Amino acid sequence: MEIKKKGLIKEEILKNYPTVYVGSGTDIEFPILLGARNIIMVDPIFESEEMVNIVKQKIVKIIESENITIAEEKINSKTSTVFEFKIGEETYIVKLVPAYYGLKEIQERRRKLPPPPLRSLETEDKEEDTEHLLEFHPPENIGLLLSFLPTDFYIDDDPETIERIVPEGYILSTGRLQSELVGYKSIILECEGEGGNYTFCERINSGEKLIERDKT
Repeated sequence: MEIKKKGLIKEEILKNYPTVYVGSGTDIEFPILLGARNIIMVDPIFESEEMVNIVKQKIVKIIESENITIAEEKINSKTSTVFEFKIGEETYIVKLVPAYYGLKEIQERRRKLPPPPLRSLETEDKEEDTEHLLEFHPPENIGLLLSFLPTDFYIDDDPETIERIVPEGYILSTGRLQSELVGYKSIILECEGEGGNYTFCERINSGEKLIERDKT
């Protein structure tokens, strides 16, 4: 992997600050491959015990051991599962958060959209399904914001999360930006080229804010 081989993400950032993985599904392998030690996986699927168990079994396979400490945290009646384990001498912490990234922004955007010509019960159920979900609240400091989002999502749907990325922290995402990021420099991957369908950048100035584009 180009990112790992070239050291494009500083190891001390991954060691010292949490990696927040938005829309993670059960993909625990990728952040571990990058070198993240404290991983917060954010996805509504973690309301399901089956999905939580899939992540656990993947960890067991990676470390070739059942030696995992499991704890639970309650947040607004939702349960987050926390795994702690070792790979070699390094301790890893993985938190599975059953939450929706940028929930309020997404709900507002959906409310402004005209209804489809033919509304099906299935479509209505999907639109209403977000109402019971917990909105993600980021940790105070973030080293890497990682995401693989559907095309109708934006990585900056939650500006609070973006603002909590530390200096020399990173964004790596398939999600698009709806705002210009000031104080970040883009990193171009050779495997993708200039037109790559991703956002990869490093924060170089912690004092700057997002400058929103005119959406009219």
